[in-house]
Formats: sequence, structure tokens, C-alpha cells
Amino acid sequence: MKTIKILSLALFSLFIIGCSISEEITFNANGSINYSYLIDASNLTEMASDKDKKNYDTIVSLAGFLEEGKDSISMLSPEFQKKLTDFKRCSLKIHNDVDKKEYFVQILGDFPNSTSLNTVLSELSRSSPRDSFTEILELLASTSYDWNGKELRKTSVVPENPENIKNDSSAEDPLYLFAGGKFRAKYHFPKKVKKVSDPSAVISQDGKSVIIEYDASEYLTSSEKNNFIIELED
Repeated sequence: MKTIKILSLALFSLFIIGCSISEEITFNANGSINYSYLIDASNLTEMASDKDKKNYDTIVSLAGFLEEGKDSISMLSPEFQKKLTDFKRCSLKIHNDVDKKEYFVQILGDFPNSTSLNTVLSELSRSSPRDSFTEILELLASTSYDWNGKELRKTSVVPENPENIKNDSSAEDPLYLFAGGKFRAKYHFPKKVKKVSDPSAVISQDGKSVIIEYDASEYLTSSEKNNFIIELED
């Protein structure tokens, strides 16, 4: 589908040249989720060609693309149509500020539950270009959130063949391009946090947010770094 390809290609380009990843999610008491996933390549803006050195903020509503293609969508299977409905909850923001040397792509969405969010993440990554960088993109597809209003479980499975992902100083190595970059996650909850299984996690002063930060290349290659449970107080 055109909608999925546009989103996945934008993410794909940043994974190749990106540096840092920021994830910020609000988990509400009724099970709904406010989601933000940002890939920041600001430190590589000097590599941009002269024609790309201009300011812009582009927000793409995926609901608009689905509306344009509704006739074609009606011919798809009911199961796939249901999955596309979840994409209506998403938008894609592409930001470039030459003066501030800022460049990032951000996925934004409001979802009724974790199942809806997981569907979008899975379909997004499965529709990405298939080549030597696929292993990195598959991390999104293999990441799931289980939120029931009282407990959050995040589960990720890294690619089965990590030896296929280079990790040296080669300019062609995708992981090398994340060297020095960070993965920063902020999770907000309606109640105070009782326990976090990740020992490196920091609980905010009000007790309702969890902050996790580690090297971006670890995030892309380590299931252990991506699997944790957060329990809330009663």
C-alpha cells in the first residue's frame, strides 16, 4: 500500500543515516496510548546536499492517504482493511531547520489500546524495503507493548542473525552510524510506579514516569535491553 510505503521509506532513510532515537509514550488508565517515536539525524545535517538545505515542517496524515485509496482498499481482505484502520490514527512529521541544524522524522499516534499500536508497528516494518538493512528495521516489527492499565510489558526480539549486521568502523555499516548516539525512552503513567524490572531505569520525582537511556546500537542489537516490565501501585 502507498501509505505504508511512504512511512516505511522515510524511516528507512533515517535508519541508514540516523544517530539517536527517542521514544515517548503515555499509557492512560483506560488502556489508550499516546505514542511518539522520533529518529534524530541532526548531527549529520552537514552531509546534506545544497538542494536539501532548506527549512520545512511536513506533517503527513495517513488517514488522508487511506481516504484517497478507499476504492482500492475496499477490494482487500477484511482482515487487512481492519489493520489499515489503525493507520488512520498515525501521522508522520518530517522536520528540517537549517539554522538550528535539526533534522528528524517522528511517528505520532493515539491508539485505543496496545493491540492497535502493535498492529501498526508490525505492518510498518514488514512493509519496509528488503535488503541488507532489513534486520534493523525488523526491530519495530518485533516490538510489542502489553498495557492493561496496571502493568506494562515491553517485549522485543532482535534479528535472528545478528552476525549479518556489521559492527565495525566501515562507512557502510549501519550500526557504526549510530555510534555515540542514544536511545532515550520516557514512559508516563496515570499512577505511581511500583517497580521496574530494568535496573538502569530512573523513576521521575512524581513517581509517574520512567526514563530509560542507553547506547543506540545496544537498542538495535540487544533483546535484553528492550524487554522489561513496569508495575504500577494499586
